[in-house]
Amino acid sequence: TMLDQAGWAVGTGGIREKDGVRLSFVNQPWRDFERNYAPLIQQYLKAVGIEMKIETVPDYATVQEIRQSGKAQSLFFGSIDYEPGELHQYFHSSQMPPTGLNLWQYSNSEVDQLLEEGNQEIDVEKRKPIYARIQELILGECATIPLHVHLNNVIVRTDRVGGYPEPTGNWLGVLLAAPTQVYKKQ
Repeated sequence: TMLDQAGWAVGTGGIREKDGVRLSFVNQPWRDFERNYAPLIQQYLKAVGIEMKIETVPDYATVQEIRQSGKAQSLFFGSIDYEPGELHQYFHSSQMPPTGLNLWQYSNSEVDQLLEEGNQEIDVEKRKPIYARIQELILGECATIPLHVHLNNVIVRTDRVGGYPEPTGNWLGVLLAAPTQVYKKQ
């Protein structure tokens, strides 16, 4: 396996070790769905010799402290952003804690440059290859591991509601929607 090739041999309790160091990290779930995911992910990782310790976080204030410290080993993170430009706040090297949301402290000069280009480009077709390359780099370097995409399906009557930007399933679209005309009960 890749772990074997990298020198991580199976050690005590089936957990891999290299140079006397166990392949182990701490995950800190907070919300209910994170607490539900954590044992499942822990089980999958253990099957390949990686130890994930779970330390449940009691409240959002503690989550914020952990995020701002920049010392978290592993956190769940969710977002409802649908505009690709929002990636800047999560992956640009200028956005690291304590002030930014680049919680994984990801730093890649090519990604920084592409994020800036993507934010400046207004032509959707020209933005597509920029953000495709950003995605390729981020996922290729495992800066973060996407677990799922949750779609909120919303149905609107287009003859009565306008301004709904795109079918992404995010609630922001509902906030931007507006009646196309005022209808009076007759």
